[in-house]
Amino acid sequence: MPHSRSRHKHPHQAAGAHNQTNAAGKSKTKRSAAVLLAISLAIMAVVVVLLAKGFAIVWLLAALFLGAGAGYMLGAQIDKAAK
Repeated sequence: MPHSRSRHKHPHQAAGAHNQTNAAGKSKTKRSAAVLLAISLAIMAVVVVLLAKGFAIVWLLAALFLGAGAGYMLGAQIDKAAK
């Protein structure tokens, strides 16, 4: 009879053992929506102002900061509601 059948089975791992983390130490599913929305809305606001006003640096900077602030606040509310 072959010896391979007499090998012991591997013990079962804990339920959370399959969740691996990335290099930064955060799980991919636990990323913040606030940062993503802040960047997205900032870029969209700059594009809209660029099309509407041209290369007016004051309007572009205002759109950048207002878009990022609005995106961060909206994303923070989404993160808060998800918990």
